[in-house]
Amino acid sequence: MKRIAFFKAMLLAAAGTAVFSCHKEGSSSTYVGSLEGLISFDMPAYVRAGDRITLTPSGVYHPEGLSLGYYWAAAAFDIRDTVRLENDPESISGEFIFTVPDTTGTFSITCGAFASDYNAMSTVRNFTIVDPAVGGSLTGTGIEKDDKFITDTRDTGAHKGENVYYYSTVGGLDWFRNNLAYTGSGIPYMGYDVMSYISGRYYTYEEAVTACPEGWRLPTEADWAALGSALTDSETAPFTQMSGAAGAMMGDIYFNGAKMWEFWPDVKITDRYGLCAIPAGYAVTDGEDATFKGSYGYAAFWTATESPENGAEAYYHYINVNEPDIFIGLGDKRTLAASVRCVRDAVGQE
Repeated sequence: MKRIAFFKAMLLAAAGTAVFSCHKEGSSSTYVGSLEGLISFDMPAYVRAGDRITLTPSGVYHPEGLSLGYYWAAAAFDIRDTVRLENDPESISGEFIFTVPDTTGTFSITCGAFASDYNAMSTVRNFTIVDPAVGGSLTGTGIEKDDKFITDTRDTGAHKGENVYYYSTVGGLDWFRNNLAYTGSGIPYMGYDVMSYISGRYYTYEEAVTACPEGWRLPTEADWAALGSALTDSETAPFTQMSGAAGAMMGDIYFNGAKMWEFWPDVKITDRYGLCAIPAGYAVTDGEDATFKGSYGYAAFWTATESPENGAEAYYHYINVNEPDIFIGLGDKRTLAASVRCVRDAVGQE
């Protein structure tokens, strides 16, 4: 069984960097030293097929102030390109432009710098290719393209119209089966917009109460209690822990082939109504910066119900990977950023 779980693997990919120093192939020169500094380039940790990426190296210098040569390589895609030769007036930078291949997975790209009579230097960055289409990067959701869905037309930009929300009817309410990804507010995982289509976005309470599409709303605590009753076939009171309900909401889903919810013997995943809860975790934000926590082990969802005792807090429900229950907590409206599942009265019902 693959145990490289969703966001855990992705965090490693985002941080993956290695630096090497080596001799140039085929050279018999006596090396006088090493290049100075370290090669740096900004490769997005998450990309999608068809994205056009421009990479520019920096941070490495010739000890004598002379120019450097640069090469790029991505073995998985049979890419190797020397983009700049030493003292070559025809190439003014080591910039490399490439189109992301039509595949999924985590790969690496290398940038190398070289100069005559000096040890060469190289740096590796890892990146993950994401396919947001149904059945693309996410598999095992049970969602089919002809299932009930709505299209959120509010988003703009190159991928307008891609926010499609599938829904299930549970206890007289239509519930989103995927996390809200409306780009008009909230933040994407680690700041990469393409991840909005995988994990949804993370919203503060104030953002969450206005983020759902027209005709939909943030569920109240009463709505969550009704969901708990349906998931467990037993009466669930508002503001209580939903015993044994977690597995009935969790999806046995894989991201690029890696299992998202790690196996735990006390939790049996049935995804009873196809709600496909994923371990997106949550974020803590100060309005400018965000720290992502609980990825791979938790799912956290806002309710619309505020604390009657503390106006700065509101209720949310969360799932812990190794617990069979759905828990309830109070979160700070301003700093907690959690996932959102929108609801509406089921079509055709009062």
